[in-house]
Amino acid sequence: MTCVFISGSRSISRLNDTIRQRLSNLTRQNFDLVIGDANGADKAVQQWLHAHGYTQVTVYCAAQKRFVRVASQADLLALSGKEQAERLLGQSALAL
Repeated sequence: MTCVFISGSRSISRLNDTIRQRLSNLTRQNFDLVIGDANGADKAVQQWLHAHGYTQVTVYCAAQKRFVRVASQADLLALSGKEQAERLLGQSALAL
């Protein structure tokens, strides 16, 4: 399994052509994607992935409550930091 973590600045609200092309390449290769839940780049990438129907996405949420929700719960999976670490590492994770 190849997993790619995507993150960026909160000041970025639109994805340029280069980033959209790279996202397209990642989705064509069926990578598992992990993305944050902050406004800015995280939200813009979530919106792009949702608009393109890509569901191999885990939304990383370190806080108890998610900040951004672009897609339905069926489309994006929000887990606690510990649960996400266990899922991604395939082992029991210590408290993060």
